[in-house]
Amino acid sequence: MTTLPTLIALALAPLLAHTATPTPPAIPANHPHAALLEQVSTDRLMQTLTDLPPSRSPRGGGANQRALVDTERWITEQLEALGYQPTVLPIESATGPTFENAPPAWTNILIEIPGQPDPARTTPPETIILSAHYDSVQGSPGADDDGTGVAALLEFARILRDHRPARTIRLIFFNLEETGLIGSRDYCSTTLREAINADDEKVIGMVSLEMLGYFSDEPNSQGSPVPILPGGEPAPTVGDFIAMVGLAAHRGFSRPWADAMLAGAPGLKVQRADVFPLPIPDILRSDHAPFLLLGIPAVMLTDTANFRNPNYHRASDSIATIDAERFALVTRGVLAAILELAGEAEAPADDDEQADPAPLPATQADR
Repeated sequence: MTTLPTLIALALAPLLAHTATPTPPAIPANHPHAALLEQVSTDRLMQTLTDLPPSRSPRGGGANQRALVDTERWITEQLEALGYQPTVLPIESATGPTFENAPPAWTNILIEIPGQPDPARTTPPETIILSAHYDSVQGSPGADDDGTGVAALLEFARILRDHRPARTIRLIFFNLEETGLIGSRDYCSTTLREAINADDEKVIGMVSLEMLGYFSDEPNSQGSPVPILPGGEPAPTVGDFIAMVGLAAHRGFSRPWADAMLAGAPGLKVQRADVFPLPIPDILRSDHAPFLLLGIPAVMLTDTANFRNPNYHRASDSIATIDAERFALVTRGVLAAILELAGEAEAPADDDEQADPAPLPATQADR
């Protein structure tokens, strides 16, 4: 997550070490996607964090840049091993002294689980986008920031490989987030803008997975950029939740998403901070921000970074600080939301007929 000079000082929380458990807590027996949710593996998520090279940064040259190149190659190989043909997009705007002695091009990596729309539709295909950034700050292992997001995306790629959603699910591994959201800005200003202008697709929502694995149950372990949330609710003071941060205007997307997370992962605490009438700086610090500029409903799912985690952007952002069980629970909740909002294509009557995606479910706030 990109640093801003106006950050509020965080409340120091004790460093907590956690060990991986085989599976997250029990899945509701009546959940329509229980079989897929059961496939989320705590051990595999933690192994992904172990396999990611540390200090994956374009800055500092030498080992930092090699680690970032190695990470790009490793992610691509993991996706290919799963049977995907990942699209590797050069980041055209990644130039200048920051990138001196860098490879010919830094890249974003994306895959799709294609939707199965009704061929009679005349509107563009509908898409849901999830992202994580695979770079870290120089000198930091980047386990939470944003190794946890990368691990979650790879878990979704594995579990959804043979799934047939009604809406297209696009998973994007962005690069250069830590140097000013360069990867996501480039993607939105070129590839995505061109598709939208050509009426080739419609993005119904985007979720940036930005740090998913640090939690604390200690009093006063949670800070906030605002002491009182819009609407008068006090900001939480205990860091035992995952936050969904966005704009009030986009609750038609974020509220069903949060509802689906809770339905698929009972015991998970979700703080719905999608209450801001206008974006304040601290809610624009991840790769969802360029999507907002395109008018796309976009939210950040986060453990709140420096407002909770004392290891943020430090050498201590290591695997030992990750709460493996709650990280897996968040991952399972996000998977439940993907499945709910992307819908599921019905078996076609013949090769020419496909199911139309269902509308987004209404929430209490929308009624």
